[in-house]
Amino acid sequence: MLDSRRFLSLTFGIAFMLAFACVATAQTSDADAASALLQQGIKEYQAYNFSQSKAVLLKVDQGSLNQADRITLAEYLNRVDGAIRRQSAAQEALEAGVSALENNNLEDARRNFALAADSEFLPPSQRQAAQQQLVLTEQRIAAAPAAAPAQTDAQPVVVQAQDQADAEVAQAEPAETAAPAETATPVTPAPVIEDPMAQVERNRAQARELLEQARLEMQLEQYQTALTRLRQAQALAPNLPEIEQALSEAEARVAQREQAGDHLSELARRIQRYKQAADISIEESLRRAREIVSAAQTGAEFDAAAGAINVAENTLASNRQYYSAEEIRQREMRIGEVDRLVTRSRADWERAQADAARAAIAQQEAQRIAGQQAAFQQELDRLSDQAQVLVRGRQYDEAISVLEQIVRLEPNNRWAREQITLLEQISILEKDRSANHDRTLQTQMSLVDLRESEIPWYDLIRYPRDWRDITARRQPLSDGLGSENEASRALNNRLKTMRIPRVQFDNVGLEAVIDWIQNFANINIHVKWPALEQSSPPITPDSQVRGINLTNVTVEKALRTILEDVSGGWTPLTYLVEDGVLTISTREDLSAMRYRRTEVYDIRDLIIAVPDFAGPRMEVGNAGSSNGGGGSLFNEDDDDDDNNDDAPSRQEIITSIIDLITGTIDPTSWRGDMGGDIGSIRQIHGQLVITQTPDNHREILELINKLREAQAIQIAIETRFVSVLTGFLNQIGLDLQMYFNTGSRLGGGGVTVDPATGAVVPVNGPSGWTWGGHKASGTNSLTPIPVLQRTFDDFSNVVGVETRGTTSQKIGQLVTEPGLVVAGTFLDDIQVDFLLAATQASQTSRAMTAPRLTLFNGQRAYVTVGTRTAYVSDISPVVSGNVISFEPEVEDILTGAIMDVRGTVSADRRYVTLEVRPQLSELIGFRPYATQSQIEADGSRTDIGILLLPTISVQELMTVVSVPDGGTLLLGGQKTSGEIEREKGVPLLSKVPIINRAFTNRGTVRDEETILIMIKPRIIIHREEEDRFFPPG
Repeated sequence: MLDSRRFLSLTFGIAFMLAFACVATAQTSDADAASALLQQGIKEYQAYNFSQSKAVLLKVDQGSLNQADRITLAEYLNRVDGAIRRQSAAQEALEAGVSALENNNLEDARRNFALAADSEFLPPSQRQAAQQQLVLTEQRIAAAPAAAPAQTDAQPVVVQAQDQADAEVAQAEPAETAAPAETATPVTPAPVIEDPMAQVERNRAQARELLEQARLEMQLEQYQTALTRLRQAQALAPNLPEIEQALSEAEARVAQREQAGDHLSELARRIQRYKQAADISIEESLRRAREIVSAAQTGAEFDAAAGAINVAENTLASNRQYYSAEEIRQREMRIGEVDRLVTRSRADWERAQADAARAAIAQQEAQRIAGQQAAFQQELDRLSDQAQVLVRGRQYDEAISVLEQIVRLEPNNRWAREQITLLEQISILEKDRSANHDRTLQTQMSLVDLRESEIPWYDLIRYPRDWRDITARRQPLSDGLGSENEASRALNNRLKTMRIPRVQFDNVGLEAVIDWIQNFANINIHVKWPALEQSSPPITPDSQVRGINLTNVTVEKALRTILEDVSGGWTPLTYLVEDGVLTISTREDLSAMRYRRTEVYDIRDLIIAVPDFAGPRMEVGNAGSSNGGGGSLFNEDDDDDDNNDDAPSRQEIITSIIDLITGTIDPTSWRGDMGGDIGSIRQIHGQLVITQTPDNHREILELINKLREAQAIQIAIETRFVSVLTGFLNQIGLDLQMYFNTGSRLGGGGVTVDPATGAVVPVNGPSGWTWGGHKASGTNSLTPIPVLQRTFDDFSNVVGVETRGTTSQKIGQLVTEPGLVVAGTFLDDIQVDFLLAATQASQTSRAMTAPRLTLFNGQRAYVTVGTRTAYVSDISPVVSGNVISFEPEVEDILTGAIMDVRGTVSADRRYVTLEVRPQLSELIGFRPYATQSQIEADGSRTDIGILLLPTISVQELMTVVSVPDGGTLLLGGQKTSGEIEREKGVPLLSKVPIINRAFTNRGTVRDEETILIMIKPRIIIHREEEDRFFPPG
């Protein structure tokens, strides 16, 4: 018992745990909500919805997050504002590019599309659209190099010598520039998003049109115009050979004309034009660098600005031949100023980044420390919550383990230590309660099991209540082949169980018949028509099915009948079930190697030899015939047909089953002596490993199942030994005795005998009778004269008399005392003694011994129900010195009922043929027999060496009978009867009427016994019994 202090501690601990559980539950709920908001904000950020992400992240309660989640939230809040600005700028650049493209401002469009395509803050779809528009814009710029002055920016900055000469010729022939002006007409802008492959195809078509126009102009000797069109075509389709060939020819023609003209002034104009193009490119690169630097927030952006400066420097270096030294110096100064601006801005940005990094590191360190502390507290809270949950679930040992973890983390945690002490005591109490509960429960279950064991079940065989569950669990092991999957097993079961009410086909194509069966049975059927068409004669989808008229047949039977009818006996057709699909083809095709399967058949229940057990027979003449002690009156039956030494061994049974399979199922297909090349069969540990075709596997399985069903038949036999015993006894006896001269004086004193004659000498004296306390005086000298009737003394043996031919339970032996006795004495000078005894008795007894025995079909077995009684059957003298002793030899007698029977069930399972040898024996008693006797000193005789000779009643029967299943047959029996009538009386007086009853005694004893031997067999078939206990459905 807990004291008051411990009880208060327990109460406080439970209350504290309940309060802490409520607080921990609320904290867990807030933490889950904050974590969910954080995850939602991150998903919005990753989906490029930066504004929505910022709105969600601002709603997160930082106090409810752990250290890692707080760091993640701070990072995303620092990044989201910049992402919003850069996304807005990129979208504005994309829109500006679209607007510039619509206004045919190709260079602006290209620049804006490049900014949008390079932005990492636009969704992938918008970046892809910007990239596509950038490609289209560059293609349009390349396709119209001389369209208008506004498009001069599209000219290449680095101009090769050949291109310069071509340009000079183009400017030197103003008369021919009118024609290409038509091609420089702005084309309607393409949609913002366009398929690049479609654009390429349109460019190639437009290039071919320009090629045809150039060829016509070359025929008219307008070579410069043709050269311009060919260059436009080359820009649209750079890899067309015909354009390259025409362009080479046009360039050669233009070169010939340039040799004849003066183009010095044209060269100056071309140099001025190239300088202008280079200046525009340099200024654009510097402007782009300044623009990038003004909004740069990342190293990549500064790298992009430096790249723009490098472009300007490369442009200046590529066109230095067109500038003077002063012009080069001025342009280098402008480039240097922008470069220094970029360098200063990058240095400032890097310092700011370093400061921010140091601040972030410091913040992260502080957050790390706070996170460790929060994680430590969170771990304590988690373990506390876990311990409380385990306590609520009565898992005290697990809760103690969790609390010990808290103590290891925080050794000074007083609450955890107190809880451990408390829970250890609660755990001990709980274990004690659980042990008592288990003991009580198991005791009750044992008593219930004992009561169930006492139930005398009437049924010959009884299934457990969960037999349906057992059958369902082991159904895959009993249905079909081992390699079949569930689909194939279900299909085979459907073929065997589903019935078709009527199947009638006459002059109908095979394909139509198969389709009808497939739709009716709702199964998958595949017909290998190529294999059927190669048979002889060929079988096609139009082969006719004739004369099929079946009623209420299974799908399997209908299908086999149809296939046999179509084959006509020439080419056997069969089917194969595999993976839930029924395949129809020729037997030869389905016997191919790819269809052969190896199955394992468990036949260990078939190779158990069922021996015959010959029952013992009682042979009284053989008692004591064995050498030495311990003999028996019973010997085993020595019939030759019951010698178990002739029973086949396991290997012989396996060999017989293998021979049966190979000789019955497609004998010519087995390898070895059969000469086949398909099947093989081997055995290992009572299992057959068989390789065969699917069709033969089905037949093998059916054969083994039939053998198993035939062997599983059992016979329950009940033999009844019925004994009816009746007895009747009737006896009336009267004993009358008279004594005269009872007052003679000769009654007293001694008796004097005459020595000469030996007669009694009369002597006067007082009488031996006393009257009133005085001796009566004698009246005469005569001795008393008795008149005795001896008929009753002999007749009293009627009570206890044995009738012959009956058992020991005789009424004469059972009734040993008279039913009524009346006795009296009249005393006077004449003494009269009378005794009247009257007895009437009857009995009827019925006894039945009904041993039961269950055996296999065709087996011989026996059952014995009896009592063994030991007795001394012989003695052996043992001499030791001058002393002789006897060593007894003890044997035993088995009395009772013996049923020795062999049962065989008829083929129709309706009758049982029985070879029966019943025997019924009863011990009547023992008769002592003295082997020798000796004379004692006083002359008396003493018997020594006494043996016991048993008296046994035996009823035996041997016969062969046929009995219907569940019927009863009277094998035989015996009727015995014994009767004794006895009458004894006085001559003459026993014939005188009226007074004859005083001188006559009569008695009657009658015993009757009837013994009947009946037998009742009952056939046990497991499938029938299972259906009887568990009806299908």
